[in-house]
Parts: sequence; structure tokens; C-alpha cells
Amino acid sequence: MSGHQSPSAAQASIQATLLGRMQRPGAIAVAVSAITFILYLLTLNPSFGFVDKGEMAAVASTLGIAHPTGYPTLMLLGYLFTQLLPVREALALNILSALLTAASNGVMTLLFYHLASTFGTAQPKPAEQKEKSAEHHQSKRSIKRERKGTPNQSSTTPSATTIAADLPAAATADPATGLIAGCAALLTGLTATWWNQGNGFEVYSLHALMLPLIVLLFLRYLDHEEHLQSAHPGFSRQGWAFSVAVGLSFTNHLSTVLLAPALLALFFARLGFSGASFRRLLMLVPGFLLGLLPYLWLPLRASMNPLFNWSDPVTLRMLFRHITGFQYQVWMFSKDPVIWYQQSTFYLGNLPSELGYVGLAVVALGVFWWGKRDGRWIGLTLAIAGLCVLAATANILPTTPTTSAQVSNPMEWSMVYLAIATVGGWFLARRGAPVAALGALLFGVCLIWSSGYEIMEIGPYYMAATFGIGVLLLGGLLAIRRWLGNRVMLPLGLLLVAITIGTNFHQSDERGNTVVEDMTFNMLNTLPKNALILSQQWDFWVAGSFYLQSVQQVRPDVLVIDPELLRWSWYIKQLQHNHPQFMAMVQPEVERFMKPLRQFEAGESDSPPDIEAAYVALLSAMIDKNIPHRPVFVTGEVRTDISARWRHVPYNLALRLMPDTTYLPQQFPNYRFSHWEGRIDSYTAKAYELYARSALARFIYERGRGNTQLARRYADLAMSFNPNWDPEKIPDQPMNGEDQIKGMNGFFLELQRTVGR
Repeated sequence: MSGHQSPSAAQASIQATLLGRMQRPGAIAVAVSAITFILYLLTLNPSFGFVDKGEMAAVASTLGIAHPTGYPTLMLLGYLFTQLLPVREALALNILSALLTAASNGVMTLLFYHLASTFGTAQPKPAEQKEKSAEHHQSKRSIKRERKGTPNQSSTTPSATTIAADLPAAATADPATGLIAGCAALLTGLTATWWNQGNGFEVYSLHALMLPLIVLLFLRYLDHEEHLQSAHPGFSRQGWAFSVAVGLSFTNHLSTVLLAPALLALFFARLGFSGASFRRLLMLVPGFLLGLLPYLWLPLRASMNPLFNWSDPVTLRMLFRHITGFQYQVWMFSKDPVIWYQQSTFYLGNLPSELGYVGLAVVALGVFWWGKRDGRWIGLTLAIAGLCVLAATANILPTTPTTSAQVSNPMEWSMVYLAIATVGGWFLARRGAPVAALGALLFGVCLIWSSGYEIMEIGPYYMAATFGIGVLLLGGLLAIRRWLGNRVMLPLGLLLVAITIGTNFHQSDERGNTVVEDMTFNMLNTLPKNALILSQQWDFWVAGSFYLQSVQQVRPDVLVIDPELLRWSWYIKQLQHNHPQFMAMVQPEVERFMKPLRQFEAGESDSPPDIEAAYVALLSAMIDKNIPHRPVFVTGEVRTDISARWRHVPYNLALRLMPDTTYLPQQFPNYRFSHWEGRIDSYTAKAYELYARSALARFIYERGRGNTQLARRYADLAMSFNPNWDPEKIPDQPMNGEDQIKGMNGFFLELQRTVGR
């Protein structure tokens, strides 16, 4: 017979080869990244969003220093992207976020494949159980005898190989394992918590990438160290890769520390408590320090006086305070149990819909699967997660409910619960259910730590919790595969992905979010030439002015001062560098303020009354000394005692300070504005209300001057900002932000009665 294949056989061989390559983990990871990247692009914000996004875009575009902790790695990467992509800087940075978040899903696929291949073994059939159990116990006794006396490994601590030996059929025997890993990564990466990091530039997109990368490198490092079984560990390529990644992740976001309890529990469960184990940890320190090197960019760049130089971290003290987030620690670890309850229930309440509801059942199956189908380990997994949920929501404290807020600090007691949960995770991993421990601790530790952070933008801080849920989802898919087979599992997995996309697409869609850029543009362009404006509306347009003025060159003649930032010496120095003539006018007041302020910042004195008096004097001088030379404005939330001697006249989106009651005309505004259709959240509600209140103020002003027709136009303008949201469709918001939305609805109802519309 001829040795040549027939055409049909050759074609079949090629198809089999292609199919095999497509089922490789690397190829599946690339496909997962590509799918999510396309979806993220479809929901990409064309501009910048609320809170810090305008500032972050400005800093990355100008190579400056961002608010604490500085985020040097992302800022350098962002600047590079703005130079490479031929689009405007804000869009280039948003594309970078989509790319980083999509890449995180590819890495997550590789991690999930590693977990499924190493630990996700198939459950024995009942007929095989007795024989396999006898073989396992014999193997385990043999391994114990071989390891007896080995200093770096407890004889009772199962290795990855031993754990895999517990069950007969390795998942790696099935090429569909990679597809299941990819499906689990898609289900995780398409939750709203994860998806929202891919549609606008913020630090959390890089954080999304680092979370699965660190865990994957850690597991490879553990496998290598266990394989060596050395009592005198040294440096290794795997150790360097893991430790450098951890250090690098810390230069992006300090919440990387939330991985520590889970990783330490797995580390000591696998390698035991011994001198060799602690020496291994010491061997990781040089790599970790190497990963922190990007932080050295901060003092180097600060010494060059960039346009944006937050904290001016040129000294070791200022650098340390900046990278540890000293300025924001006042909002961390709240002592109010109500905050913990509001934040945690916001995340937990949205979790079912983020998982497409059906995903909750898959998570439950995952606990069953990773718990080795053993009631003891399933119960312990649920106990760890449940303890953390109770600590974050009910805030279990050893005091009476009426006195807990006054007597106990919730964070102190939560640390106790975290320690208990970590010990439980270590025991669970030691007994052969390490992935259950990993998922439970990632979820629980993040839930407790993040729930004490008193900020509105809390969603991204729960990313590690969602990551832990993803680990459990993987186990659920493996369980379904075992019971129903690949022919049912793979179509079912795709259906789950489709459901997840359907439930999260709208919540993650930011294509219509131009609210902040529009408000910033409208504020700046309606002010007279060379105007000075004092405003604390950071979340809505002040941060955005950083970008529009410095990068897009929109009205750079307008001087924007944030009175809250003026409480910090670095901001005064930045103003002196960027606006020397303006600051020279108030130099005596600056000197009187800076002396007690520097002493306070250095911890040398504590005299709040003196600092406050000098602060008020400085703000008042900025107003009083500039009114004769330039138009001066404030926004409504700025304290009135600094401008009490001046009349506050409504002028577009601000209040102009005037010396008398002379009528101040203005051109009827033609704002660049469009509602963010379908979006209901507290930030958007506040933005609409700011527009409407400014128009209402002008309505009252014109009506008081007898300009009835013009007043009516302003009344109609005010009502045009009403989004007409259905009160029954208001979603849960962080820190009871739904009250802001209800307040906006109430304002528009009252406005309608006031203006007769």
C-alpha cells in the first residue's frame, strides 16, 4: 500500500491539528482577551468620567504625578500610549484600559487552566471508589515514609501531586479543560465589577491584570519550590517572577495586599511551617523591592516641577506619605458600622445580577467541587466566606448593638475575623482543598477590607472578591462537565456567558457618558476672559478642567482654584510655579498660612484654629485682591464667609462676585449637553441637579428684575435637565447614594410647582 494519505485523510489530519491548536490554553487565552476587548470597546467611554478620571488623563498625558499613591507604572504606560496612538489623549488612555482589562481575562484563563489541570480532577465513579481509595491510602503512606525527616515539608501536608492523586482522572486528560477555563474567565471578566474597569482610564484596569498574574506566578513558584524539596532554598526564576510582579503591582494599587492572606495560607499549607519556609519568604524580598523601583520616578519627576505635582514628593517623608495614601486614610477603615453595612450590601446586592443570576448556582457547585465533595471541607469553605460576610454586613462586635459604634472600632474586630478566616483557609488548604481556600479568602478578605472604605466609588475595590467568585465559578463548570459531559457543558457555558453579557452590558455601557467633559466645557466657556473661579466640584468638572485646559487647551486663561486642595502645601507650591503673578498678589497671606501649615504637616505642632484663620484669610485675599482686576466666581458649595462682603450673582453654572446690585446681563446659555440615556446613578443625578439649580437661580434673578419672558426661558431650561427617572427603577448605590437620586427627583417636582410647568 502507498504511504501517502488520501486527500480526505490529509484534510481530516489538518483539521484535527488545527482543532488541537485552537484548544491549547494559550490560544484560548488570546481568544478570551480578543472577545472581551471587543466588548469593552463597544462600551468604551469616548471621554473621561466622574471623580478622578479627568485628573488621571491629564497627569498621564503630561507625565505628571497623580493623587496618592501616584501610580507611576500606569502613568508611564499611559504616557507611552498617548504618544503611540493617533487619537486624542483621553481616548488613547481609555483604549489602554480596555486592552489591560482584556489582557487580564487572558491571564485569568491561563490561571484557571492551571487550577483545573492541577486540582480540578474528575470525581471517581462509585464502582471505582473503593479500589481507588485503597490505592490512595497506600500511596499516601508511602509518600509519608519517603518524606519522613524532610525539614522543609510536613509529612502530613499534601503536595499538589498528592492532592491530584486523591482522585483518579486528571482534568488535563480532557482537551476541553482549556475551553472551560476560558468560559470561567469570560464569566468573571464580563461581570459589571470587572467590565467597568475596561471602559475608562483608571488604575483598576492594570490592577485587573495584576491580580490573576500574581496568583498564577505564585502557584508556579509553589510548584517549583515543592519539587525542589530543599532545606536550603535559594533564588529561582519562578521566585523572581512572582516577587517582582507583586512589587510592581504595589506601584499601581495598594489593595494588592488583599491577596496576602490567601497566598500565605496556601504557602504554609504546601510548604509547612519550618525554617526553610521562612527562608523562602526572605528570598522573595529582593525581587519585591526590585518591583517597587517605579516609585523612584516620583521624586525624580517631582524635582522637575511638572504641571501636575500632587504632594510634591521630593523628600523621603513626602514620598512615603504619598505612596501610602496618607491624604485618604481618613476615609479608610471607618469606625461607623453603618458604612460597612451600606458598602457590603451594595456589592452583595448587585452580585446576583452581575453573575446573570444562574451564575450563583454555578458558584454553589464550585464550592461543592473544590471542597472535594466532602461535607467537612464544603462546610469550612462556607464558614470562611460566611464569617467574612457577617463581619462586613452585620459587623459582629462583642458589645450591645446600641453601643457598638461608640465602644468598638469595626476595623479592629474585623481584623480578628480576618485572622480566623485565614487560619481556616490554611487548614482547608492543608487538608487538600486549596482552591476552595483560595476562592473563599479572596472573596472574604476583600469584602471585609473594602467595606470599611467610606467613598462613593467603591465598586472597583471589590475586584478581588469578584476574582474569588471566578475561582468558584470554575469549579462549578468542572462539576457540570463531570456530570453532564462536554457536549452539554460547552453549549451551557456559552449560554451562561451570553446571559452574563445581557445582564451587564447596559450597566457597563459608557458610550453616552460625556456628562463630565460637557460640564467642564460649559463651565469654562461661559466664563469671561481671564476669570478666576473657586470651586470644590471636583467629581463633576474641576478634575476635568485639568485635562481640558492643559491637554486640549480649552480656555487656559481661566484660573481654577480648588479650596480644599489649598489646604495642602504642595498645591500652593504648584500654584506658585504655574501661576506666579497671581500668587505674588497674595504672598503675605501665603507666608502666614504656610508657616503653621508646614509645622502641622511635619507633625511639629497641632494648632487647627491658627491654621484655619490663616486659611480663610488666604482665600479671602485671593478674592478681594483680584476683583478689581479680573472677574471672580465661586460655585454654590464654597463657604460663604470668605466672600461675604460681595454679592453673589447667578452667572451660568457659577456665581459671580459683585461689589454692588448693578444688573449683570449674560448671554442665554447654549450648553453642550445630552442626557446619559438609561444611566441611573448618584453622580449623574447630581450633575443634572447642578445644571438645573444654576438655571433656577438665574430664573429667580431675572424675575426679580422684572424680566418675565427671560425668566420663563430659564425656567424651561432648568426643567430640560430633568431625566424623568422612574422612582421604582432606582438601583442600589454605595453609601445610600440612592438618596441623592431621590433628592434630585424631589427637586424637579418642587421646581415644576415653582415655575408652573
